Amino acid sequence: MKRRSVVLFSAPISVAVIFFIFWMYPSHDRSELSPKPALNKPSIVQKLQKVAATKGKVTIVALGSSVTRGSGASGYKTTWPNRLFDFLDAMKPLSHKIEIVNDGNPGFTTKHMLDNTAQINEIIRSKPDLVLFETCILNDVKAPLPIETTLSNLDAIVEKLQTGLPNALIVVQSPNPERDNDAKNKLGLSYSDYAEKTKQHAAEKKWIYLDVYNEFFVSLKENNLKLQDVISQDGIHPNDRGYEIWCGIVSEFLMTYR
Repeated sequence: MKRRSVVLFSAPISVAVIFFIFWMYPSHDRSELSPKPALNKPSIVQKLQKVAATKGKVTIVALGSSVTRGSGASGYKTTWPNRLFDFLDAMKPLSHKIEIVNDGNPGFTTKHMLDNTAQINEIIRSKPDLVLFETCILNDVKAPLPIETTLSNLDAIVEKLQTGLPNALIVVQSPNPERDNDAKNKLGLSYSDYAEKTKQHAAEKKWIYLDVYNEFFVSLKENNLKLQDVISQDGIHPNDRGYEIWCGIVSEFLMTYR
């Protein structure tokens, strides 16, 4: 299996990074992402801070396809998992106590992910505190896999993670939008079809779900950008600015979801 990329225990980043994230990506109505938070419930970041204070270490796994790995970025430092590390490492008591493992797999469909039992088992053995599972549906569209197969595969993957990691938080997230979101595949289905069906399915399953696909468009509008400004020349993978937006979406979700 391909060696996993790990980011951990770098020099502290100024807390100004936190304010930059929220200046670039101001809060907006997230009623479709999650229920209104109960005031007495901690956010995901607060839960991680508690783990850091008690265990002395927090481990996060970013699992998914090439857009989790960081294809399209100018380097690893500008991928969304590494930017997320910088964001979280600026917070006390997470500073110097956080590790993010990048288990992105270029070209993976949900079937590849489900069949890749060695990687799933390795993640379970490592006992992470948080798994950010990107659904790989960008590749399911192109394979193409029927949506019903995609949803069944996601069910099996999430069940494996939830069963093997009963104490971990499992966040399921969609990939970014691509240039041709409404182009039809051989099954007559578009990427936007897969994104919407996956979102609906996640709600039915009561997964913790982050709709990166639609949140991208919200961030583009807020920052007066077009999709072509944040997607690389292949029309699929984010460029550095796109991964910056993705990190902003994930960071705000971790700070606000309860």
